[in-house]
Amino acid sequence: MMSRERLLVHFLEKYQERRQSFCIFGFESLKVQYLQNWLHSDQPVVLQETVCGVVTDIDLVIKGLSNAGLLLAEDSFGQKYELSPDGNGFDFFRGLIRRKYHE
Repeated sequence: MMSRERLLVHFLEKYQERRQSFCIFGFESLKVQYLQNWLHSDQPVVLQETVCGVVTDIDLVIKGLSNAGLLLAEDSFGQKYELSPDGNGFDFFRGLIRRKYHE
């Protein structure tokens, strides 16, 4: 069994390596490894839009992250959607995304 101290040293070493890589090369240097370990790839979601009081559901599949770091989704026609956490409400337990409109 690993001691707490050894675990902390190991964590800090890995953290420092990744932080340095991020500072020099940006998120792109960590993106592949990040996407291999996250839970949302190929997750179906529904984008719910309201335009002039009419609610429309758009079926999407999460494909990853855009170059800007936003959630990247695609519909069945190949149309890509970049979804921003401050511009959308996410309810991943229900597979639902709602666009927020600021007045």
